[in-house]
Amino acid sequence: YATAMLAACLGRHLQLPPHEVEKRVAFVMSGGTEGVLSPHHTVFARRPAIDAHRPAGKRLTLGIAFTRDFLPEEIGRHAQITETAGAVKRAMRDAGIASIDDLHFVQVKCPLLTPAKIASARSRGCAPVTTDTYESMGYSRGASALGIALATEEVPSSMLVDESVLNDWSLS
Repeated sequence: YATAMLAACLGRHLQLPPHEVEKRVAFVMSGGTEGVLSPHHTVFARRPAIDAHRPAGKRLTLGIAFTRDFLPEEIGRHAQITETAGAVKRAMRDAGIASIDDLHFVQVKCPLLTPAKIASARSRGCAPVTTDTYESMGYSRGASALGIALATEEVPSSMLVDESVLNDWSLS
């Protein structure tokens, strides 16, 4: 609901329908402690620099990329790792970052399993990584973190398998 309302509000100002806003804006909502203790909106925006006024040297930049939607059985597994790594690389290109040495922060939005998604996977004969919706958040965050590590060459792809997520602490 919150995402839909923000997309509608921004859409009025951007003169775009809400579904187009959602394609351009990465909405990251937190139901965790940081949201409860101090409800707020943090907005990161960018404007292209005009060449005549572009300062020399490195500056803060922002890149945005999205993964494809995951099947429920892919959440917390290798597919999420590799898709996240690809999204990080696309976001770097979008930001004009050529070297991983210049990448200092990656913000991700991680999907979780819901009872409906678990039922969907099972109806197709597939097993999700867990049937606990709360635990699925950990698996999703773990797979996303490993995807970032893969994109930044901190972990080789040969070490990343489904069982790595939340199990192989040598990767941390």
